[in-house]
Amino acid sequence: MITELIHCGISPWEVEVLYEILSTKFSVSTKEIKTDDDFLSKIDLIIPIAFHDFFDWFGLRYWDKMKFIFKEMKRRRGKNNTIKIIIGFINSMKIRFILDTLDVNKFNIAVDKINFILELLPYHLDVEKFPNDVIEMQYIFDDHENRWIANAVTPKKTFSFIDKSWKSLG
Repeated sequence: MITELIHCGISPWEVEVLYEILSTKFSVSTKEIKTDDDFLSKIDLIIPIAFHDFFDWFGLRYWDKMKFIFKEMKRRRGKNNTIKIIIGFINSMKIRFILDTLDVNKFNIAVDKINFILELLPYHLDVEKFPNDVIEMQYIFDDHENRWIANAVTPKKTFSFIDKSWKSLG
């Protein structure tokens, strides 16, 4: 299984550390790109395993190391639009976590809460409530509420999980 580590504005040391952690379980393909948005640094990590299997398979010890590196990268860069991390899991549909929080403490909270989404995922994917034709689940960290917001993306619409049900965003 090949994990893709796509990055820009990341030091060679940071890339090497991420590579070492990931290579304990995966073959790793790295690619440096030019920045395409307002962020100084960006990591787009594509993991070829379903999200609900990841933590058991990868191991919490290695996940804790990844979280530490992400937090350290944010701490070293400070405030403003300094780093954006996108972690995608391959399943029957993609599950992506998009983390672009400006505040260092909120960034750390968001990183720590990623594995808690595992408990919410069956609830979010409830067949009776889930929108049709979803191709991607996106979890975006909300700075104001200090929580991950679930979005379901279809070819025509995006839905957000609000008040225990999926609501169309248009």
